[in-house]
Amino acid sequence: MEETQVIYQQGDVILTEVDNVPSYGYNKVECDSKIVVAEGEGTGHHHRFECAKFGPDVQVQAWGKQWDQFPSMVQITGGAATLYHEEHNPINVPKGIYQVTFVREMDHIAQRERRVVD
Repeated sequence: MEETQVIYQQGDVILTEVDNVPSYGYNKVECDSKIVVAEGEGTGHHHRFECAKFGPDVQVQAWGKQWDQFPSMVQITGGAATLYHEEHNPINVPKGIYQVTFVREMDHIAQRERRVVD
């Protein structure tokens, strides 16, 4: 039987559950007040986990490559954490490890794929 891949989406941000964080090539991002996983290019709005709103046992850790502005991996422990954005409903993301990616679309005129801009 084939395993089902768990995916959560908020606007153009996709969180895909993975088995583990790669052991090399990623730097840990500390959660001071929030962890921003993406920012809107036009509005400045951002997809974020707000650390002060977590339950007492919930923690979010994030990892990104040194040249990336935002983390590309997130690990939630102790329970679900809420992902917020100004223009989208909040979503509760269960504990687990997630890869952060973005919705892509095909530009048929240019014959290439591009990231959807939120």
